[in-house]
Parts: sequence; C-alpha cells; structure tokens
Amino acid sequence: MNNGSRSKRIAGAVKGAAAWIRRRAGRKTAIAVCAAVVAAGGGTVLVKQHIEAHTLSYTEVWIGGEHIGDVGDRNVIERSIAVKAKELAQAGGDILYEIDHGQVAYKEAEAYGKQLDDAAVAAEVGGKLKTHPTGVKLIVDGKSIAVVRDKATAERVLEQIKAHYAPAPPAADTNAANNAKKPAAKEVRSLSFSAQASAAEAPAADASATFEETVAIAEPTEIDASQVEDDEALVKRLIAGHTVQRVYTVKAGDCIGCIADEQQVSEDLIYQNNPWIENDKIKIGDQLNLTVQEPLLNVRSEETVTQTETIEATLEIRKTDELKAGISKIVRPGSDGKRIVTYKLLRRNGLVIEEEQVSTKVVTPALSTVMLKGTKVTPSEGSGKFIWPVSGHRITSYYGKRWGRLHKGFDMVGSSSVKAADNGVVELADDSMSGYGNAIIINHNNGYKTLYGHLSKINVKAGQVVEQGEAIGVMGNTGHSFGTHLHFEVYLNGKLKNPADYL
Repeated sequence: MNNGSRSKRIAGAVKGAAAWIRRRAGRKTAIAVCAAVVAAGGGTVLVKQHIEAHTLSYTEVWIGGEHIGDVGDRNVIERSIAVKAKELAQAGGDILYEIDHGQVAYKEAEAYGKQLDDAAVAAEVGGKLKTHPTGVKLIVDGKSIAVVRDKATAERVLEQIKAHYAPAPPAADTNAANNAKKPAAKEVRSLSFSAQASAAEAPAADASATFEETVAIAEPTEIDASQVEDDEALVKRLIAGHTVQRVYTVKAGDCIGCIADEQQVSEDLIYQNNPWIENDKIKIGDQLNLTVQEPLLNVRSEETVTQTETIEATLEIRKTDELKAGISKIVRPGSDGKRIVTYKLLRRNGLVIEEEQVSTKVVTPALSTVMLKGTKVTPSEGSGKFIWPVSGHRITSYYGKRWGRLHKGFDMVGSSSVKAADNGVVELADDSMSGYGNAIIINHNNGYKTLYGHLSKINVKAGQVVEQGEAIGVMGNTGHSFGTHLHFEVYLNGKLKNPADYL
C-alpha cells in the first residue's frame, strides 16, 4: 500500500473516531485522544477501545430543577433520604415533619474520566430537602374537631377524657372485705400531661368506659402547623364543651323532678346549681339556675358497688284472747340484721343514670319484735303483715341513701291496679304533697302508715275504711316522676322504714 492510500485511511478513521468521542466524552477530550492515537499510528477501533475503557456510567441528582451533583450509586441518595425521614419521625417537639414527596429526580449519564463523590452529594441533598408539618385529625361523628401531633397523642387525649369521668379503680385493698363499701362520685383526675408522656404516665380509664359518639383517629396528613392543639387545652375543651345559660322560674304545680323532666336536665344538676334548695322545697317565683355544660364527647361507664345495709326488725303482731281489744304488749324485743347488697350502676359523664340490684346476701337475719294484741279486730285496724300493693310487681328503684339523697321507698311497675297493703283508714287522698302527684296515705291504726304516690287515678277518699288487697287507685306518672310506676313508702310510729323489711 502506497503512502497516499494509508494517509487517507488514517484520516477517515480519525474523523469517524472523533465524532464518536465527541458524543461520549466531549470535544476537547476527542481532540486530545485522537491526536494521541494518530501519533501512535492507531485507528478508529483503537480510539473506541481507549474511550470505553475510561468511560464511567453515573446518575445525575436533581431537586426542584437544580442539579445537585452526580453519584455512582443512587441508593446512597435513597439511604440518605431514609435517614432524614427517620430523624424527623423521631424528633421531639409539639409538631412532627415529613419530607415532601417527589422532590428528588434522577437522570442517567456517561462521561470519560468522570470523578464522583457520592457521600458529598448525599450530604448536600439532605440539606436541601424540603419538609412539611404533619398531624392526625380527631373525628367525632364524621366531623374533624381537633388536630394533634400523632396517633399516640390522640389516643392519650381520648383516654384522658374517659379517665376524667370513669377513672380506673384503685388497687385492691386487702382489708376491703371487712369494710362497708358505699357508692360515691368518681374522682376527677388531673388533666395535665406532656406531649411526650408515655401511656403509663397518663391516667387510666375504667375498662367499661366508652364514648356515646362515633370516634375515629385519621391517618397522618399534611397540615398547617397552627392547627395543632395543645394536649391539655384540648382535653379541657372537649370536656367543657360549651356553656348553655338558662334560668327557670318556678310556677304553680312544679316540683324538682317535674322541672328536670320538662327542661331535660338531671336532678343532680338542679341541686348542684341551686344549693339553697332544702328538702325539695321550692315556691312559685323562685329562680332556678339550669346552666349546663354540653361536652363534645360523652362517656358511658358501668360500675359495680357493694355496701352493707341494715335489715330493720319487723313488727310481728300475735292476736290473743288474753288481752282486751285495743290492748297490746311487747313480749320479745326485736333486733336489726345486716345484709350485703351489690348494685350495678350505669353512669353518663360520671353521673348515675340507672341502677340495678345485682345480688343480696343476708349476713345477720333480723329478729322481729313480737307484740301481743287483743283478739277483737276492727276493719280499720291492720294486721301488721303487708301484701305487695301491685300484682306482678318488678322493682325499678330501691330504698336507700345514695349519692347524697335518700330515696324514701320502692318504685315498682306491674299491674296498673294499686291495692291497699293492709287494712286501715284513708288519711289522705289528693295531690297536695309536693313531688308525689296524686297520692294516698293509709293509717293502719297499729303504728304503721303506708303511702302510694304518682297515681293517675284515686278511687278512695279521706276517712274511708279499706281492706287489705282492696283496689284504691291506678298507677300513673303524676308529680315528680319520669315514667308510669308506683312509689310505695312505709312508716312505723312516724319513722320512715325500708319496705324490703315488711313485704
């Protein structure tokens, strides 16, 4: 081959190699490499082999249109982002932050003799990542009512509200079995706890406590930092709700229970707001404060309480022809007994709204007082032994002093016809007694009197002689009453007694 042909071949090879190198490594590099190869007498193949041996694939890293740098392994950047995200999730403070999604973009590239520093680029990426505040929403009946730091905080807030109305019972007392237990108002716990408090530090609620409303905690979401509410303030706000100011003026025929029923408030609220009321006495024109707080969350809970009650000695009358009519004689004094009674209480926001007697166990039976009486019996004199005033009766509320007030007798439902519990003379048959509505009092002329309240109809009149079992009225819902029932009381020598000891 002559020199002219060889020169043309080398020139063609160099020209082709230069074009390929410019695409792979840039113009300056192409000129330098080709010059070296020509000087060595090489061709296109040799040029390509040289460039390929010194060409590096890498990844360009971009954030928001800004080229941050180049790395050989994009996983270095991903790990850096993950570390940053973990640091944010574990950070203290009242507000959590997350990295904005989709910030980092990658482009694949190649270059001849490229120098890379993955760690430096990863560090710069970490400093340029944008973040946003996050929180969780507390949802009540489908409506967002608050935003808090995280799910754990929301759970603590809800537990705190439950514990306010229904705190968990204290640890068992080894001497409790020897002590009488009395139902009392639940203790209101402190509302304070820090945003970082552990679950163990927050006050615990009774296991039976539930919300009346449908409550949910939403998944974390992007928020405005100003939306996040202080935990303690939130608990107080949810419990307090909003105040409804009301004043009621007493009118003719009113009673505490009637007003409570009409105004849809509890009797406890009336007594609490109006401490001047004594023995349920109110008069026309009195101003009652009925201001109420309507909470945003209402808590229901159940409680079982056990207390020791006295079984009062009954009076047992024995007729004898050894005594003249109207003459009586005690031949055996009686003695009271004791029983342990267990009640199940249903509470709403700490206040008892329903009670049920679960069990009763007699510890010491009562010994009755035995009285001998003359055999001459008049129709107006009782036997001293009572029958139930309602057939097919069921007790809805028992006698006893609980929660600061005395329930003076038995409330019962059953057959609507009300019967005289024993022989006697009708002493009262009208609606003149405050709170009792239509009421009847029978004097049994042996020291006993019985009262029948809330009747819808009275079938007897004062001075009338009635026999045991005689229909005297119809069960009703008059006076201080929240539903059709009979209120029954027993008195002995002017003192109120527990009907359970005489029926």
